[in-house]
Amino acid sequence: MAAKRPFSLATRLSFFISLATIIAFFAFTWIMIHSVKAHFEERDVHDLRQLSTTLETVLNHADYPQARRLEIVRNIIAGYANVFICLDDGQGNILFQSPDGPDLSHMLSTPGLAMQLRDGNVISWTDPQPRKMVHDNHPMETRAWRLIMLPLGKQADGKPAYHLLMALSIDFHLHYINELKAKLISVASIISLSVMSAGLEPGSSSRTDMFGNCTRSPAGLTFEESAHITCGRLNGSTSSSTMITIFT
Repeated sequence: MAAKRPFSLATRLSFFISLATIIAFFAFTWIMIHSVKAHFEERDVHDLRQLSTTLETVLNHADYPQARRLEIVRNIIAGYANVFICLDDGQGNILFQSPDGPDLSHMLSTPGLAMQLRDGNVISWTDPQPRKMVHDNHPMETRAWRLIMLPLGKQADGKPAYHLLMALSIDFHLHYINELKAKLISVASIISLSVMSAGLEPGSSSRTDMFGNCTRSPAGLTFEESAHITCGRLNGSTSSSTMITIFT
């Protein structure tokens, strides 16, 4: 049976370069997507905290009755199309909840979720009942939210006067991330195929010839002289290399 001929050096080199390129681009894609997600989360939390500071200033305005303060809060939140809130009095009594938004009061009654929120954790939550929203004058269905609960004000005993639960729609962020991921993967695939096809172009070939002889010395040692000559032709150009090895 004839020995199976190994792949040419050009083919093996192209394969390993392509493999390294694919791994590098997928690693780059993961790092970029992770960085974009972290940036979006940091930006969202910063914006929500700024909004909570504004609401806290309104709620601490002792010159206004509570009804007037809640009306101002309602008007402020109405200016944010993708932010919804639920405000309680620190004892669990709901004072205000944004209309047409997710049922945030239900989250406060869910033990595990409520505990995470009261600990100050930022949570990504998927609403089982998606809602229609408008983003930049484009209708879209929203089901993904970023949640954070912040204490506002202080009572005489030092406990928070209010608990503010805020929900920010992040479907637009996820849509952008998915598009970015698809584009990066497409670019990585195109570059990898280009590298592979460049190494497999017609006109690339190689030939290996081996010869040698054995000589036994009077002391019984065997010297083997072998020559390894490789002649290669790549796209019309010819190259050769010679290796001579002596074994004992």
